[in-house]
Amino acid sequence: MMRRMAMTERRYVFEAAEALSEALIPFVERRLRDAFDGRWRAVAADRIGGLTLDPGGNPVWDLTTLLRAIDRFWMEAFSSGLGRAERSIAHELIDIRNRLAHNAPFTWDDTERALDSARRLMAAIGARDSARRIGNMREAVLRSKYIEHPPDTAHVPVSRSAAPPRGASGTPRKFTQEMFATELSRMLDEERAAGRDTCRVVARDLHRRVVGGSRPNRMAMACNAMWKLWERQGSLPGGIIHTTPSGRSTTIEIEYRL
Repeated sequence: MMRRMAMTERRYVFEAAEALSEALIPFVERRLRDAFDGRWRAVAADRIGGLTLDPGGNPVWDLTTLLRAIDRFWMEAFSSGLGRAERSIAHELIDIRNRLAHNAPFTWDDTERALDSARRLMAAIGARDSARRIGNMREAVLRSKYIEHPPDTAHVPVSRSAAPPRGASGTPRKFTQEMFATELSRMLDEERAAGRDTCRVVARDLHRRVVGGSRPNRMAMACNAMWKLWERQGSLPGGIIHTTPSGRSTTIEIEYRL
């Protein structure tokens, strides 16, 4: 059973890698051609480790060499169309591709993050159909994860319009870290649905949406959820709009990419 699950997770990552390679080839070649004209093939082969040319002089791409191209030719060919976040994603995906090549295990969380990173890069280069396909795969992974590891049904996430969950005695049930993480994801989804590329979240707003006007104070949980998502997105310093020495204040504000 455990072996079948591991192969399923690797299959998701493998299919995402294949889709990403297919989407990146025309994008990378177009950018290199614009930067170096007719000599782009020779320049690419000279500067990208592992890239070879076929008998016709065309590059033989794989995902690693495509991602390396983005990094090696960042200033000449890619910085005008992509941001620092996308460059960080490219670095992360190189590591994911190496893990895949060396048969490293992937957990459901590893797989979900790999698919999300692939989806974000494809969306950034305009490969919307591929991004949508990987997004669907990511949703399937999340469903599988919760089938294997269902959350505590007593700890149901609370919407911003709902009252805090209460037990039979009328006292508030225990708030969980998962509630704040779920509500934070919902906040990002709302901004994404509105067509925005980023979402700024203030800790007190997240806390209010989960806890409402009730007590006790669970600000530490709200901040922990925000910092964990920031780490998952690459720990980019530019995303921190405001922090404090403790990192657990109502005024903590972080901008997330969508």
